[in-house]
Amino acid sequence: MNEGLTGELEWLNGRPLYASLSGGKDSTALGLWLKSQGIKFTPVFCDTGWEHPATYEYIATVLEPLFGAFTVVRNEKLFQDDPEWVGGMEQGIRKFKMFSSGRHRWCSYYLKVLPAQNLLAEVQYTTGRKPVSAVGIRGAESASRAKMTATEEQDEATVWRPLLNWTESEVIELHARYNVRPNPLYLGGASRVGCYPCIFARKNEIRHLAATAPERVQHIAALEERVTALRQAATPGAAQATFFKSKRPDVAKMNIREVVEWSRTKGGEVIDDLAEQEEQGCMRWGLCEVPRQEGDE
Repeated sequence: MNEGLTGELEWLNGRPLYASLSGGKDSTALGLWLKSQGIKFTPVFCDTGWEHPATYEYIATVLEPLFGAFTVVRNEKLFQDDPEWVGGMEQGIRKFKMFSSGRHRWCSYYLKVLPAQNLLAEVQYTTGRKPVSAVGIRGAESASRAKMTATEEQDEATVWRPLLNWTESEVIELHARYNVRPNPLYLGGASRVGCYPCIFARKNEIRHLAATAPERVQHIAALEERVTALRQAATPGAAQATFFKSKRPDVAKMNIREVVEWSRTKGGEVIDDLAEQEEQGCMRWGLCEVPRQEGDE
């Protein structure tokens, strides 16, 4: 617990503080900022079972040495031993016989929110103090986030968003100030690193995934077939299950391979911008190696 904090941070004294760190740039900046302010916290990682291997490695090799051992929370009911379905997201897909979607977005709640709430409720019960849950949300990320407040009282904890008004440039500058390299996925051109992939992935993100990890596309295609079979076994004639919602108004359903083909075109032209995305990624972080020009010493 924190003690001895003064000024605007005094309200944290005597409160256990848990910071959600996902391996992404904003949450890493949150950890760096808390540490720079002398604020004690326990880093928490919500394991969805659906993250990129590089993210798990980044947490283990970069963030844990920096912030200390992580408390890992997950929905244990969706992490049962099963040789055919990987724990987490995949077992949720099997359980619900559907992929998460905008209308039925069960992934965030069951894989992140609920496990985090259970942890914080247990902390409150055992310590007799209401914990603080710090998150690295920035208002610039979306219209809905822009409407959020810096603090919010919930039953399990006080949610605190200290980076709410930060810009991406400030996040990157903080990494540079403390000489902390970002998740390598950013340097490879990824614009975000949470989930592999997210059901709300943008067109360029789907294109980037297909170019850098075609085996992941194949894996999702196989999942689509397996989930469709589950649904049709329960309800003959049930509609095809797809990971993404249709990207075209004239098509009701688009499987992952069709979405990938859509992502590679614009105005009838084929897009191949992997090198450009990778260059933008490393340039954004100021970590590109500038090639030597002829005549340079």
